[in-house]
Amino acid sequence: MQPKARRRRVSAREARLELRRDAVNKRPVYAGLQGGAYKPLKPQDLEKIHHTALEVLETVGGSLQVDIAPAEKALFEDAADGQLDSWTLTEAALLASGVLDDSQRAVLIELVDELEQTFLATGSVSSDPLDTGQALLTWMHEGPMQSGYVSKQTDLSTVLTEATYNCVSSAVLYNILGQRLGLD
Repeated sequence: MQPKARRRRVSAREARLELRRDAVNKRPVYAGLQGGAYKPLKPQDLEKIHHTALEVLETVGGSLQVDIAPAEKALFEDAADGQLDSWTLTEAALLASGVLDDSQRAVLIELVDELEQTFLATGSVSSDPLDTGQALLTWMHEGPMQSGYVSKQTDLSTVLTEATYNCVSSAVLYNILGQRLGLD
């Protein structure tokens, strides 16, 4: 009978490094992997979809009557060059939320002004924009968005009046406040 060979104890660091090496080799995506290879549709399929969409628009689109409010038309004209020159981001987002009445928009803009002042009063604005951005995000979840996530709640006006949000409406409010705080 031969004596059992003693196994050398592996240090915790060596064990972690070995696990890390194994994990890197098992990753489905790794550095240097060329992307863009997944193409579920052939070019002719994409072309067919494109022509069908155009045909539907041509057939149905001509019979649709869409009324565009003067404020919406003015916003579209202002944004045609890719920049908002006459409208603020807050005004544009409220208009996109369906707030067509100037006086209603003014009330909601005052709410955004109050949110900005309330955040400034927390003293969380830092010389480091990353710290300020993180503080703003945390504060938004504790304050203006405290009523929680609602999957189909995309309107800035609803964030301001009901404190509910989703990824779209929270991003809009974050961008508005961030821009006002100089984070852009």
